[in-house]
Amino acid sequence: MIPSKRFIILLLLAAPFFIAGSMIGAFTALGILYISILLLLALVDILFYPRQSSILMRRVIPERLSLSMPSSVAIEVENVGLRSAVIDIAERLPPDMEVVEKAHPIRVNRLTRAMLKYKLTAHKRGKYPLSEVMFVCIQVPG
Repeated sequence: MIPSKRFIILLLLAAPFFIAGSMIGAFTALGILYISILLLLALVDILFYPRQSSILMRRVIPERLSLSMPSSVAIEVENVGLRSAVIDIAERLPPDMEVVEKAHPIRVNRLTRAMLKYKLTAHKRGKYPLSEVMFVCIQVPG
């Protein structure tokens, strides 16, 4: 898990305690207590982070894709967990397809649904079984 900017800033705020602790010993103990509380909060945060099984995803694609024209594709994301999550996707497309407009990460609140929308372009004729293309959910720290 990647620490958020907020956690890094809170961790850096412990430095003044240790600087003051070089002059007055009680501040070192306060700094250690502060970092211990931060680590405890980080552990609780990790334990309550939404698990993969609590994020359900389904791709919504048009029946036909236009050749060399962007086609809208959406991924419906449902969060059945008890905590909101910021979601992004990654998928491996066939070599003759490319993503024109990438989907931006979205926040999916607990027990709600949201749509990730992006555009694909096919450069060659053919059958592209997009229903078989694997995509993964990436939970973005935030």
